[in-house]
Amino acid sequence: MNALWSIAQVLLWSIAQVLLRSIAQMLLWSIAQVLLWSIAQMLLRSITPVLLWSIAPVLLWSIAQVLLWSIAQVLLRSIAQVLLRSIAQMLLRSIAQVLLWSIAPVLLWSIAQVLLRSIAPVLLWSIAPVLLWSIAQVLLRSIA
Repeated sequence: MNALWSIAQVLLWSIAQVLLRSIAQMLLWSIAQVLLWSIAQMLLRSITPVLLWSIAPVLLWSIAQVLLWSIAQVLLRSIAQVLLRSIAQMLLRSIAQVLLWSIAPVLLWSIAQVLLRSIAPVLLWSIAPVLLWSIAQVLLRSIA
């Protein structure tokens, strides 16, 4: 019986030690988490105002610069497009006017020549007999 009692005591003692170790570890872990969280919150509360007042102006200035630069790029791009379009339209109008005034007389003269060349034979063959008859009559009257 003594042997059973001593084995039971050793088993109970071992189980108690294992349980106590696991409970102690869980307690230590949860206490450590709470302590670390409390320390982190205290540090953040004390450091945050200093960091905010030292970093905020730099951050705000950087954000403002990025915003201004992107707005400026968009504005410049749109203004440049409008200006280039207006300049191109003005150039095209002035070039078109110069070309028209320099080409128009040549074109009109060429068209007139082509028309005269194509119309002249028709006119000559339809007018020639009448003209010749009129000339012949005038000559005959002047001779007679």
